[in-house]
Amino acid sequence: MKKWFLLGSLFIVIVMAGAYLFTGRITAELSSASAYVPVYKNWTVNFSEEMDPETFQSSAVKVLDESDQTVPVSLTWNSTHTSLQIEAPEQGYQIGKQYRLHIAEDVTAASGRNLAQSISHTFETVGDLPNIEDRQQLATLLEERSNKEDRLFSSSEAMEESASTADSAASESNSASRTNTQVQGVDEADIIKMAGNYIFFSRESDTVIAKGNQEDSEIISTIYEENFHPTELYTYNDALVIIGNKSPAIDINKSQASKATTFPGMQTQTAAYLYDITDKNHPEKVREITVEGYHLSSRRVEGHVYLITNFHPPFQVLEDGGSNDGELRPRMKDTAKSTQWTPVPYENMHYIPDSEESQFLTITSFDINDTESEANVVSYLGTSDQIYMSKKHLYTAVSQLPDSGNSVFDSQMAQPVSTEIIQFGLEDGTVSYQASNVVNGTLINQFAMDEREDSFRVAVTTNQWNQNDQSANHIYTFDLNLHPIGKLEGLAKGEHIYSVRFMEKRAYMVTFKQVDPLFVIDLEDPEKPDVLGELKIPGFSNYLHPIGDDYLLGFGQDTQLVDSQNSGEPVVRTDGLKLSLFDITDVENPVEKFTEIIGGSGSYSELNYNHKALYLHPEKNLFGFPVTLFEEKTVHKNDVSYQEQQFVFEGAFLYQVTPENGIKLKETFTHQPEKQESHPDWSSELRRMVSKGDYLYSFSYNQMKVYDLEAQKSIQTVKLPEQPRDPRMEPVEEPVIQE
Repeated sequence: MKKWFLLGSLFIVIVMAGAYLFTGRITAELSSASAYVPVYKNWTVNFSEEMDPETFQSSAVKVLDESDQTVPVSLTWNSTHTSLQIEAPEQGYQIGKQYRLHIAEDVTAASGRNLAQSISHTFETVGDLPNIEDRQQLATLLEERSNKEDRLFSSSEAMEESASTADSAASESNSASRTNTQVQGVDEADIIKMAGNYIFFSRESDTVIAKGNQEDSEIISTIYEENFHPTELYTYNDALVIIGNKSPAIDINKSQASKATTFPGMQTQTAAYLYDITDKNHPEKVREITVEGYHLSSRRVEGHVYLITNFHPPFQVLEDGGSNDGELRPRMKDTAKSTQWTPVPYENMHYIPDSEESQFLTITSFDINDTESEANVVSYLGTSDQIYMSKKHLYTAVSQLPDSGNSVFDSQMAQPVSTEIIQFGLEDGTVSYQASNVVNGTLINQFAMDEREDSFRVAVTTNQWNQNDQSANHIYTFDLNLHPIGKLEGLAKGEHIYSVRFMEKRAYMVTFKQVDPLFVIDLEDPEKPDVLGELKIPGFSNYLHPIGDDYLLGFGQDTQLVDSQNSGEPVVRTDGLKLSLFDITDVENPVEKFTEIIGGSGSYSELNYNHKALYLHPEKNLFGFPVTLFEEKTVHKNDVSYQEQQFVFEGAFLYQVTPENGIKLKETFTHQPEKQESHPDWSSELRRMVSKGDYLYSFSYNQMKVYDLEAQKSIQTVKLPEQPRDPRMEPVEEPVIQE
């Protein structure tokens, strides 16, 4: 028995030692390890634990050219020494040359242990973004990149996106409200737009055109397209653009109707319908542009609309024994050219060499004023999560996952560790790739990116989802070639970003764990960003809106710290909605000057994740937004008492906000039936508010209400026509096979 006990103990020791050796290895991953890269490629290496930078000497970390000569590169570490950036030479690498990146295994961690194995990677530089030449090359690229992804699951559709002023149609009066946008002069589509006295409102399956004529307001027409779900729209002069999702079958040639084209009609399609609205009573459809892929975002600069979609290739085509019949490219239809579907031409397709994405980012641009010229379409092998656009550049950001080996489970569980940012140049509706780079960390939304004069700024959180490493927040600055020029790292460790707002020479950043620190960051010198001031308060802001140069209005949630029975650290519980007016006159000492709490636990607002839900009166300092409010009540059952959430209100709150008088409630609006239910009626939920002069118009799916701001009373209710049947509930058509 003693002998077996000793053998068993020895076996346990061996197993534990082996487990330690396996799990204790120090590993490194080279992010975006492509064989073809731009001349200013900066390599990012992520380590499994904190490293010792002193051991990363030029003999241990080097880039060699074709003659085995060392190329001068610079090394930059993040604050935790877990991510190393190997920056390109000041003049860049030479175009069309091969290089080899090498990191020796004798570099050590802070613990003194060596790297498990060395890293060696060979790459070649390219000048212009390379074209995809033909189907064979495209299939090869997709197979290479899809090996790092789970083919059974496409990336989820990005959440709706969430600076300066609002902007909308050029034809609008100065006294009309406009969509709340991020960049002045760059319009963002929304479900509602006001042009003159007319209001355009998209519902689930149609678009309503109303005439806003005070107490004589009326619905004058509706627009319905079969199998089309409108999601947003633009107005410009006498044109209306409605963007949404389609899901009918795509006509395919009989020669393509093989086993390889399984479910050809199942690809999501994004459509843009263009209407002449000179006669608002009878809008005339003049053009349709439909692109395969799900709708990510769009922008409008004057008459040019930029439509951004992501397309997931049909990988079953590759898996069907190498058949050449199936189409791998995204297809489109532009009725300015033809009513037939055609794949994007190979000459308009490119691959981003240092990207590992296996989806297509397609950018389609067209001129609203020119219904005869064909739309410009370019497609890049590389997807996107977030979009930021200035008048000169379009930036896309996509989160990158660590290399999870061959395990599907690991790839599904992996969390983003870095973000690839790609810059495109814009000129009169044409789009061209310009630069790309990778930052360590992830972005909260579109407001985490900003361009000012000759610099691009981005705010990120590292280790946001990693329970073993402490999260931290950083700001990085780049020139307009996306070369790094400055950084501010290690803010609010243990927390992550909830909202960011870049305003001229400053950034305002809210992080949160138990309290809400508001950071005021100086960006006047983009090479040396610095913290000017900090304020800690309960709750957090999801969206920050500037009021002049010296005040910020924050929209978010109130919080309470509740004692935990399971741990010594209190638990954060979200409470009601919270408005905060921050005085930033003294940038070193920001002050929360006024606050307002709405509702109790469980209350929410679309504004907390969609900035376009905010109504702004152009002259009266009025701010409105939709809310759904709950309150807690104590329930007693037998010997048990507990808190239960109770629905109390759905509609919108309208506030007047001034530095002198603070946050003052002016009015509440609701479209809900008089009889109170335990939950809001879906069709009566208030979606948006717009105004012209002293008259405010609120919209739900079943009615429009008119409110006189001067008299402070409702003056009319207009019933909206019943919506056609939701096309998404209809069965998908079978593919149409052409002889």
